[in-house]
Amino acid sequence: MQRSRITALAGTWLALATAGHAQDVRDSGILRLYSAGTEIGRETFVRTPDYLETETVIPVFAVRVKSRASYRGGRLTAYEARVFRLPQDSLLQDYRARVDGDSIRVEHAAQGQTRSSVVGARVDAVAASQS
Repeated sequence: MQRSRITALAGTWLALATAGHAQDVRDSGILRLYSAGTEIGRETFVRTPDYLETETVIPVFAVRVKSRASYRGGRLTAYEARVFRLPQDSLLQDYRARVDGDSIRVEHAAQGQTRSSVVGARVDAVAASQS
């Protein structure tokens, strides 16, 4: 009887102690990428209320992609993605986007050239270029 009471009290304390930390919850994992039943790459991710970071490696295409989406109050505020050539791990492309009110400031660097633009739009999500 004493042991179950202590366990119940410890469980209650743990629930109360962690109740105020819901915003600190993190999620992370590994996703395996398949094509025709064969694993062709892996993506690792870490998700918090403030950001989502991913790293995808696809050896068949000799690329590694790192990205980070930043959030404030549940709204996207910035996005970065960098594409690397394997096995040298040399930078191929660099994307950066920052939400600025009702517009998005975008910067794309590749092959020694950088392009910047401002797009008038409200952003809810970002997807990297597929080409």
